[in-house]
Amino acid sequence: LVAQQKKLQAELAEKMERWVYLYELAEKIERQ
Repeated sequence: LVAQQKKLQAELAEKMERWVYLYELAEKIERQ
């Protein structure tokens, strides 16, 4: 159960990182 929770947390962290990256990229494009 603990291993499954850690796996889910890792996947969530990956998605958050990707979302933040895309958000920052979109802001850079808007500024240009």
